[in-house]
Amino acid sequence: MARRPSAQDTARLALVIGTLGVVFGDIGTSPAISVLSAMEGLKVVDSSLEEAVVPGTAAIIVLLFLVQRRGTAAVGRVLGPVMIAWFVAIGACGAAGIADHPEILRALLPSDGAGFLFGHFGTAFFALAAVVLAATGAEAWV
Repeated sequence: MARRPSAQDTARLALVIGTLGVVFGDIGTSPAISVLSAMEGLKVVDSSLEEAVVPGTAAIIVLLFLVQRRGTAAVGRVLGPVMIAWFVAIGACGAAGIADHPEILRALLPSDGAGFLFGHFGTAFFALAAVVLAATGAEAWV
């Protein structure tokens, strides 16, 4: 006669299923959300490009999955130089912003961070929660 699963067994099973759901959901949605977010930047450049966002996103995702089977080395050879150009561009924009407003570097001081945390705890709590969600990729579930 088979034993009946205990509450602890059921909890463990729920944890495993939940964890697998989050992992596979994140794997499935993160690339699409990342590409869609980038493509939505087209609307900032020109609002008439809004109609191209979804089809462009779909085309990029399909192309990435078709090329992916050739291995990460092949993908890296193509996208590596693109990523280097991207990081140089955003680095240059950041450096220009710091040159225009050097006081922004004050945000790096731990004393200012602690002052914000203790002076505005409610706001700081949710700001830190948003940082954790963004850093883990779990923002797709919120």
